[in-house]
Amino acid sequence: AATFLGQRGIGYCLVDSNGGSAEELLTLEVDEALKSFLRGQLRKAGVVRLRDLYRYFVDQPRFELIDQIQCLVLKHNLDYRTWLTPSPPNRMGYKFDFELRLAS
Repeated sequence: AATFLGQRGIGYCLVDSNGGSAEELLTLEVDEALKSFLRGQLRKAGVVRLRDLYRYFVDQPRFELIDQIQCLVLKHNLDYRTWLTPSPPNRMGYKFDFELRLAS
């Protein structure tokens, strides 16, 4: 977008499918317990995946946690990759997963 639009003087804003922008992510307050968990997991294993959040949080991780993780990615230049995998045969749709690492 910066190359195609920005250099041509055209204003733009990148948004996700729900209309959220990177600027909104940067203003989030990130839970201290989540930051501590992510920091410890990255030191120990070098990577954090969605299944790590399931082990850490008693209940299913809420979607807001993904926004908080994205906030940390933007603020600290972390390597964040996401993908969808097909659900098991008896379920419809796709399953979201991610991998978070320290940027090299």
